[in-house]
Amino acid sequence: MQMSHPMGLVLPTFSVTGKRVLDVGCCSGEALTHFLDASDLCGIDIDAQAIAQGARQYPQLHLREGRAESLPYSDASFDVVVSRLALPYTDIPQALTEIRRVLVPGGDVFLSMHTWRMQARWFAESLRGLALKRCADHLYIVGATAAYLATGNVPARPWNGQRETFQTEGNTRRDLIRAGFVDITFTHPDGKLIVEARKPGVVSRSAP
Repeated sequence: MQMSHPMGLVLPTFSVTGKRVLDVGCCSGEALTHFLDASDLCGIDIDAQAIAQGARQYPQLHLREGRAESLPYSDASFDVVVSRLALPYTDIPQALTEIRRVLVPGGDVFLSMHTWRMQARWFAESLRGLALKRCADHLYIVGATAAYLATGNVPARPWNGQRETFQTEGNTRRDLIRAGFVDITFTHPDGKLIVEARKPGVVSRSAP
């Protein structure tokens, strides 16, 4: 059964007790503070200011600046990787390959992804607010998503090199399978797309 935090944060169905956890796209690391029964809590984000803020607010966390497509960790460094609404801004296939690499055999992944319903809501809000630049950017997002669904490749914005797409169960399952994940499940609490999967194998380390 999918569990939710009182503040609306959806939590994994699996336990993180005594495990090493990495949050990809952690921002300031606030979400990691809900996993204080883990043995080690690490986070990575491209926003240097958010990482600096998190380091001040949450000294118990190990936060660093970096990209999902090139995680600065050794192979099999973590038992659990979580990522909340961050992978849609990445080259998702490459990010999933990196996530699998840093997981131990049998390690778990927990993801929340953008959906077309979320994208439609944001587009409607941009229209109501007459945010014309953002409306135009939605055209890129739709086009990039169409290319991504068809080919598995995520084209970057020509003007700044950044990426953004929304996801479906079908393409997310495809990319997870290609990256080598198994036991893939989807849930939709409050319209979100929540994904859990596992790296094949048996965990080779004992929990502390």
